Amino acid sequence: MMQNNPKNLAGWINIISHVEIPILASTKEQITKLRSNMDCIDLRDLAYVIGHDPLLSLKMLKYQVNRRSHQQVTDITNIEKVLLMIGIKEFF
Repeated sequence: MMQNNPKNLAGWINIISHVEIPILASTKEQITKLRSNMDCIDLRDLAYVIGHDPLLSLKMLKYQVNRRSHQQVTDITNIEKVLLMIGIKEFF
């Protein structure tokens, strides 16, 4: 079946849409440290950590696409903008 074939874009989209995307252990450790100081955290610091983990970046973009409102007419392709849309507390 063409849709489940990871050799084409539709196959990859289908696979990514149905799996839990993991994150790097080092990223998880950094996020845990940032969470303990959530009220003082800078959005750019959090975006920097997320941006250095390609799978977490993908996970964030996927999350935003699924929450996209009908009023949003352009795609968000920047982790800082995703964080602005969902908020730091919602991220944690």
